[in-house]
Formats: sequence, C-alpha cells, structure tokens
Amino acid sequence: MRGTRGGRLPPYPRVCPCRHCGLVVLHDNDGNWIHASLSYTCRDRWGGVAGTTAEPAAPGPADA
Repeated sequence: MRGTRGGRLPPYPRVCPCRHCGLVVLHDNDGNWIHASLSYTCRDRWGGVAGTTAEPAAPGPADA
C-alpha cells in the first residue's frame, strides 16, 4: 500500500481536521502537515494568522 511506512497503516487518516483551528489538513510532498488552503499556519475565522501551525486532531475511538 502506498504511503504506509514499513507496511503499517498510518496513525492518522490522509485528511483530517486541524487540532487548533478545525480546518482540513493533509500531508504536503515532504510529509509535513499543511491546511487544504495551502497555508502551514492556522488562521482565525477572519483570516488573521494564529500562533499555531497545521497539526492533525487526534483520531477518535471510532477512527482507531
């Protein structure tokens, strides 16, 4: 399966909400988390830059 490390399933889904702002995050070509808006930094609801960067929310019990 492509995108797995050592035949294991990845710990997070390919796309999930950001733990800080709730926007959708995914991996970029280098394996770093990035928002679907192509911004590494989180933004508030008015578009202002927040002090956090894209990071996935922990998977819930149903996702594990």
